[in-house]
Amino acid sequence: MGTDPASSRSSPLEAAEACSLRFESVCKDYPSGRVVDDVSFEVLPGEIHALVGENGAGKSTIIKMAAGVVHQGSGTVYIGDKPAHLPTAVDARKAGVSVVFQEINVVPYFDAPENIFLGQPYPRTRLGTVNYRELKRRAAQVLDSLETEVPLNVPVMDLSPSARAMIAIARAVILESSILILDEPTASLSLTETNHLFDVLKKLKERGTAILYVSHRLQEILEIADRITILRDGKLIATIPAQGTTVDHIIELMIGRSLKQLYPDRTSNFGEPLLEVEDLSGPGVNNLSFTLHRGEILGVGGLGGSGRSELLKLLVGATQRSSGTVTLGGKAFHPTHPADAFAVGMPLVPEERRAEGLILPLTVGENLVLSHLSHLAYGGLVMRGPKEKSLVKRLIKMLGVKTSGGGQPITELSGGNQQKVVFGKCLASEDVSVLMLDEPTRGVDVGSKAEIYDIVRKVADEGKGVLLVSSDLPELLGLSDRVLLLARDRTAKVFPASELDERTYLNYCMGGASE
Repeated sequence: MGTDPASSRSSPLEAAEACSLRFESVCKDYPSGRVVDDVSFEVLPGEIHALVGENGAGKSTIIKMAAGVVHQGSGTVYIGDKPAHLPTAVDARKAGVSVVFQEINVVPYFDAPENIFLGQPYPRTRLGTVNYRELKRRAAQVLDSLETEVPLNVPVMDLSPSARAMIAIARAVILESSILILDEPTASLSLTETNHLFDVLKKLKERGTAILYVSHRLQEILEIADRITILRDGKLIATIPAQGTTVDHIIELMIGRSLKQLYPDRTSNFGEPLLEVEDLSGPGVNNLSFTLHRGEILGVGGLGGSGRSELLKLLVGATQRSSGTVTLGGKAFHPTHPADAFAVGMPLVPEERRAEGLILPLTVGENLVLSHLSHLAYGGLVMRGPKEKSLVKRLIKMLGVKTSGGGQPITELSGGNQQKVVFGKCLASEDVSVLMLDEPTRGVDVGSKAEIYDIVRKVADEGKGVLLVSSDLPELLGLSDRVLLLARDRTAKVFPASELDERTYLNYCMGGASE
């Protein structure tokens, strides 16, 4: 067997020589205006430094400066005590910077080991061919260090978002970088996987790695970060210690005003049963029964692999049930395709909005009306005219989409506003009876979250039902009226959200006593 540098590493979690990452008076201009304006802060060796702000605050541009993806217009980026010249992403990696972006970058047809060691010399046999046995052994080693299990012989396009996220993080770990940047790393992870990731980050911190951590989940930032830098409208607002601060204080700094109540008031005044599920079984779901009432937000919780997303796919016909019955509005319902569910007023806001909820080459307006084309057609032809413009204008106003108009490319919108467009597609029809949400605020800033929560509560207040899947526990408990908890090999149980806390949630989902 041939040798390569990786074979001599003592541990997948060893970091390179400790270095800081410092931004000094950096600015960046685009044709639309200045997106980063005189920002200065430093990430120290052995520190987890959180970077927060609403969408459009400049976080992504800061990350891309350190990653060699964009160049600052003025100011200086330092790695250690030396100015960093990073014309390309390759130069940034050579300088010791690893980045795990929010839109996870993997090769879909490669398996996990091939993706983890992508861009590095693969181990070779004596004949010079790739030694796949050794490659998989090393991949298993780094995944073990992350305390996670990922299938090693499956193309990553067939894996869950959480598995793909862990592969990307594993790739950054094996580079042994002195600086690690994570952009929304837990957006696709379960609570258990998030805790595993935090354990790994703490180990890297102990080894002197400088970690820049970007997340909209403020509670987890308080748990993991040492210091927090807050941006607003491209400007530095403050850098503060995480210890002693609160989520409310961070939010106030982020948006420039007090956010008294993030979650709308819940209700217990439900109407008649709307969606009744009895002994439902199919891929990832086993003998599940529950009832969703008119005017109710029913949360669906559980650990990774418990069947939360699989339940929604089964209900809309994306996968097929093997047994059980579903009744919608008193009538038996058995969809064979998501179009069947949409036609009867049961649309799904998918977990992967960019891959499954939007067509990125299209405009805001074109995406909004995409599911409503039959109502805009005449004689089999879609008529682009006043009727379409009126619908687009109504949806933009109703959802509070921040856009220059229906003709703006969807890719130019922030993550929160893109998500509102996905909601608009689902709510374009007035015949919606059940709105199904899979991780509806993934990668969305706190201001947009509050607006989305208001939209969801308004849908319920109109007498519709909402089925909400979320791995964000504060969101699940704060927005839901009741919560359906799923656990492997256990009968699901419904709890009033007001009676649930983190301890009860985890105790039930992990197989402890339900009391």
